Amino acid sequence: MAKSGSYQVAYTYAEYNDAGTMVYESGRSPIRTFTISGTISVMAVQSTDARINRIRWYSTLASGTVFYLEKATTNTPGGGNTWTTLSMADATLASQATAYWTNKGYEVKRLYADNVLPPQQFCVQAAGRLWACGRMHRSGINEHATLVWSELAPDYEDFPPANAATRFAETITGLYEWNELVYVFTRDARWRVTPADYNAGIQIDKLEGEVGCSGGHTIAKIGSAVVWLHHTGFYVAVGDQDPIKISGPIEDTLESLDKNRMAFAIGRNFRPDHEYRCWVSDGSARLNDMCLTYDYSRGLTRGKWTVRGGYGRAAFYAASGVVEDGSFQMFIGDHLGTVWQEDIGTADGATDGGTYQGPLGQGTTTTTTTTTTTTTTTSTTT
Repeated sequence: MAKSGSYQVAYTYAEYNDAGTMVYESGRSPIRTFTISGTISVMAVQSTDARINRIRWYSTLASGTVFYLEKATTNTPGGGNTWTTLSMADATLASQATAYWTNKGYEVKRLYADNVLPPQQFCVQAAGRLWACGRMHRSGINEHATLVWSELAPDYEDFPPANAATRFAETITGLYEWNELVYVFTRDARWRVTPADYNAGIQIDKLEGEVGCSGGHTIAKIGSAVVWLHHTGFYVAVGDQDPIKISGPIEDTLESLDKNRMAFAIGRNFRPDHEYRCWVSDGSARLNDMCLTYDYSRGLTRGKWTVRGGYGRAAFYAASGVVEDGSFQMFIGDHLGTVWQEDIGTADGATDGGTYQGPLGQGTTTTTTTTTTTTTTTSTTT
């Protein structure tokens, strides 16, 4: 008995040792759906990685969602397209081992629970995947220097173990995407990560210049360039070009900052005003109470710095977006959970919600009324 019905099919790249044991398996290919009656011929692109010597083919049962390993075929590195036939009956297929990306526990899938993205400090999207870093501990293992990446979209929640073995020599302090490549910062270095087909390995190249990043949330794209904060100042770079320091005019101000607090600094590009705004901790302050603003309207390397106070508030996070009237606005969230809209005043008398004007979302308000009853007792004397 052969296949009959609607099936999903995918494949992975693998390395088998001389004893026939699999020692490596890549992330999966995109999933394809076929209506099969008997046998179907399917195609894969053979990996160019010299260590890949097998292609593992997976199929669901008819109208199923769990993938089962149906066969493994030979991979000839750089050999182009290869074809194979799939025809295993459901009863036989179901007796085989399931695919690595289904029905697995947390330690295998790197998930706290199925369909839940593990918490990360930094995350970017590139080459159809999520790339993340910064989860500090997993069963006592420190992962602050580990880069992980997800399966192909839309399966962003799945971070298989094959995509979690890239460790840097130092703590990763930030990530950004440029031209579908991933750039990784450590404290004093910048690295370019080039994805390979279906994550059958990635190429990592250290870029010139000993300029890393002190605060990953200060990284901001401005056109084709990227701006960020290092403990020696602010830098700008395009692609793999050497970083250019742009903070010379405010050297004295930067010297006064708490270098240990730079990890919590927040930087955002505000396009309408051609400004890069970065909130930092001044001196012994424990919160981001100072805003350093870079006006780049004359060019990214010819801008003008302005040192602004925090208007009596601290920035815990920053974001920008379009409000009801169609204007583009910057929003600041402080450590108390208050949201402030920039550039419309320093205070509006509100005790809740800061200076933001307009709805952030939809909710229900419940009002509780307390009624007090007073009883008067009259005493009559005769």
